[in-house]
Amino acid sequence: MKKSTGYLFKRGRRWLVQYNVEVDGQRKRTNNTLMNPDGTPCRTRKEAEDARATLLQPLALKDQVATLEALAGRIDGRKAELARIEAERNPGATIAQAWSLYRATPGQGNRSDRTRNEYEAQFSRFAEWMAEHFPAVRHLRAVTPEHATAFAAALEKEASARTVGKYLTLLQHVFEILRGPGRIAENPWTKRHVARPKLKGRQVQRRPLTRAELKTLIESAPGELRTMLSVGTFCGLRMGDAALLDWGEVDLSRGIVELTPRKTATTSGARVRVGIPAYLRAELEKTPPAARRGHVMPGIAEAYQRDQAKLVEQIRQHFEACGITTRKDAGEHRRAGSVAGFHALRYTYVSMQAEAGTPRAAVEAAVGHSSQVMTAHYEKLSDDALVRFASALPVTLEDKPALPAPAPVDWRAEVRRIAAGLNAKSWKTAAAKLVALAGR
Repeated sequence: MKKSTGYLFKRGRRWLVQYNVEVDGQRKRTNNTLMNPDGTPCRTRKEAEDARATLLQPLALKDQVATLEALAGRIDGRKAELARIEAERNPGATIAQAWSLYRATPGQGNRSDRTRNEYEAQFSRFAEWMAEHFPAVRHLRAVTPEHATAFAAALEKEASARTVGKYLTLLQHVFEILRGPGRIAENPWTKRHVARPKLKGRQVQRRPLTRAELKTLIESAPGELRTMLSVGTFCGLRMGDAALLDWGEVDLSRGIVELTPRKTATTSGARVRVGIPAYLRAELEKTPPAARRGHVMPGIAEAYQRDQAKLVEQIRQHFEACGITTRKDAGEHRRAGSVAGFHALRYTYVSMQAEAGTPRAAVEAAVGHSSQVMTAHYEKLSDDALVRFASALPVTLEDKPALPAPAPVDWRAEVRRIAAGLNAKSWKTAAAKLVALAGR
């Protein structure tokens, strides 16, 4: 470290110090007369040395600061160099390794096979896109917000806004989970880096099917597909629940289908109970009693578990063969939106129940759209009530229902019965019953 000590010399009776200072980048020699603290000139060498130390102390400190700053800069440079070497020696997980590492992370395995397969397909699509467009980028830490934005833009050209949002959410989650193994400094998939597409103006509305469409669709379907379409129409089940329906969930003697939907199996675990309408009963009774074990539709269940997308396409093609348009241009996107498919049967079930006068709360609970209070009330409905709701649905698929509307409800008697059981513990259930009654 440089020391600014200054050169002491005497001229006559005065002591002076000579030292160099830097002015505008140039060093200049300066002479100063040394003075005591009381303002008198220094007369002895000891006084001169003390005065010199006082005079040059700021310069010495300045030299020290400059030296330390230089050292700090050199240290930062060494740190950066070490980081670069470490990154080269251990760049973290590659994109190709990412999914296996993600699957092995604790807590990531508590999902259904369908969800895991969907997530894996989405991440694989991203990995393949990177390999095609940015082959030099092999590691997770090398993926930048620019790459993420470009991938999102590519998706938007062929997928709906909702689908793009699902991809971005998954990728943000995976990169966050793999921050450590991937040595990821900053997650490139956050909303700060990649804007999520807006759904407004891009959604294609689904619709319930007409009675004529249902008749053609179901009665022309071969084998187990006919049964599956009947289950979707007359129970309002989602595709996965219908495809994997088990005979243990079907009680023909009670006229009830009771199951835990796969969508809520790992969350609320709420069960759904639905009455079996006459049309569906006739379809289910085609299976001999001795064969009513395992899946109601073994072939459909196996196809769903093996390749869900293929089964979806098979159903779509059947809709199209029956003259039912399944896709509609979503506007600026090249990929068309779905307007009719298996999920349309769920809309149809709700529509038919509404036409038949079934309480709205009961319908919402049956399809899993109700509040916890309403679901709790619905679960307490008797089998007779569920069967009554089911019997209001058409026995045939002709243009008009074959059965009359259900008998009118005695409102006063029902309200009196609910009021009689009202107390501090049951008021929530009673309130739900009154709301359900109002919906009839």
